[in-house]
Amino acid sequence: MLPEIETARPRICQHFLGVRKNCRHAILSVSLSFLAACSGVGPDYAPPTIALADSFVEGGSAQKGETTQIQWWTDLNDRKLNDIVTQGLGQNLRVHAALQAANAAQANARAAGVTNQIGGDLSASTYRVDVDADTVGLLPDTFRSATLSAGSALAGIGRRQEQALASLDAADFDVGTARLAYLSSVVGAYIDARYYQERLELTRQSIANNRRILEIVQRERDIGQAAELNVAQAKAQLSNVSAQLPTLEAAFLASVYGIATLVSEPAGPLLKNMQAGALQPTPKTSPRIGTPANLLRNRPDIRATERRYAAAVASIGVAEAKLYPTLALSGTISLDGDSDGSLFGPSLTLPVFSRGALKARRDAATATARQAEILWRASVEQAVQDVQSAQSAYRLSRQKVTRLREAVSANRTAFDLTEKAYQDGAIELLDLLKAELTLTQTRGLLAQAVQQNAANWLRLQIATGSGWAAPREDRDEG
Repeated sequence: MLPEIETARPRICQHFLGVRKNCRHAILSVSLSFLAACSGVGPDYAPPTIALADSFVEGGSAQKGETTQIQWWTDLNDRKLNDIVTQGLGQNLRVHAALQAANAAQANARAAGVTNQIGGDLSASTYRVDVDADTVGLLPDTFRSATLSAGSALAGIGRRQEQALASLDAADFDVGTARLAYLSSVVGAYIDARYYQERLELTRQSIANNRRILEIVQRERDIGQAAELNVAQAKAQLSNVSAQLPTLEAAFLASVYGIATLVSEPAGPLLKNMQAGALQPTPKTSPRIGTPANLLRNRPDIRATERRYAAAVASIGVAEAKLYPTLALSGTISLDGDSDGSLFGPSLTLPVFSRGALKARRDAATATARQAEILWRASVEQAVQDVQSAQSAYRLSRQKVTRLREAVSANRTAFDLTEKAYQDGAIELLDLLKAELTLTQTRGLLAQAVQQNAANWLRLQIATGSGWAAPREDRDEG
């Protein structure tokens, strides 16, 4: 088509000099034929596909419906956590930033509409001329006219619309990704805060035990039944345990301050509320794992990547459309009542000298689209890995919690028996100190295992793309 248009233009322009009306019809005919032929420049988009296993390595049944709106954090049965999550979903700054990006994409989509793709100008002028006596009455001394011009590379309008709408979809899913990141951060910080609170309580209990042991040893020393070395050993263990408090307190405060930042609220009131204490979050339910194919629908990052691929494919058509002629309509209208004159006509502008650069840009757009498809595949594979890693970690952490609960129970019994044996004089002080230290360490390991189990449960919820969907009212409709 391009060679025909390029060779036809001189004939059309030559004909315009002689028969303006017939030429106008000829150009219009060529223009309509051109638009019909170029209405779908570039490749048509086809959703990408990827081969996936029927299930994850560690299993998982097919899901019924989407998991994107499941408020899974409520399964932890922690009212304070529920309040924090709800508050942050409406106030988190990163979520709001993503929403504004979606608003911008929505405006860009409106700008890509057909009526907004046609550019034009209207100008009017009036001027006066001096005439001699011989021409007075023959020519007007004032001329008024208006010039109207409008044009557009119509061949790429459809692709520009596709590109803008796909970018809007991607921005919408970016909001979902931001929400999912917020959920991961705020619930994770809450789990950490309660863990450090538990460790602080366990450390205080250990301090109380060691103080009681020190008092026993001091009484025995006072009556000559214990040496000064025993007192020094008891004091040393008490000091070692007490030294853990500042580190744990700092970690607790850091977690609370992190939560305050995530919900965009002052830290003071939240800290006061959190200092009241609560049990460590413990999942009572298992996440809905589903199948790898479910991730294509439930993970917002995958859906955003797919939409960016669609936008990249549309951009090929946008780039290719620039290789085709641009249609323009221009004319002049006389505004003088006594003058009957107007001239209108369409024209085609060909990118003759810039074709090399335009082709290079089209090729670059093609490569970018291929890259976008590769990134989509990579995001799917990474999502499958995320689920399988979190799934195995959650299963193993549950086993660890069960075994450590048994260990804590056994060590508590051992400590009680050791303390009684020491008071009866059957064992040395070091045996008692060792039993108390072992109990303290095991209880700390259990608290850490409970924290890790909740974190793995959270990680699995995030990996499956659960809970990120929110009402559309969050977006302005301007």
